[in-house]
Amino acid sequence: MLTAEDSAEISTDMELSVLNRSTHTLLRLRGEIDVAAAPGLRERLSALLRPGMGLVILDLSGVSFCDASGLGVLVGSHRRALIMGVTLRLTALRPPLARLLRIHGLDRVLTIYPALPDAPTWRGTRGG
Repeated sequence: MLTAEDSAEISTDMELSVLNRSTHTLLRLRGEIDVAAAPGLRERLSALLRPGMGLVILDLSGVSFCDASGLGVLVGSHRRALIMGVTLRLTALRPPLARLLRIHGLDRVLTIYPALPDAPTWRGTRGG
């Protein structure tokens, strides 16, 4: 059962919701990840990522824009997750964001899934 645990507005253009399931934690972003939203989002994601979380899925279907500072937040969150032993997966990117990650080679660093599949099958697999 999907239940909302937490929802917060990061800035006037960015919102983050946290949904817990028995198999994973789903973080849904909505809005723009730009220079104004990046510091608040970075802080919020840092506070949410904890050792022992297992699988965390970052749903980016609601992200309408991302600049270089937003890319930095995604890469930084990925690195923090690795250090903590957390599996972080990105999903449901809109074409402009997917293209931006591909142009910068980040699609080879971050594990990206085109849609939100059955989450337990994501452990230990590599998407792209």
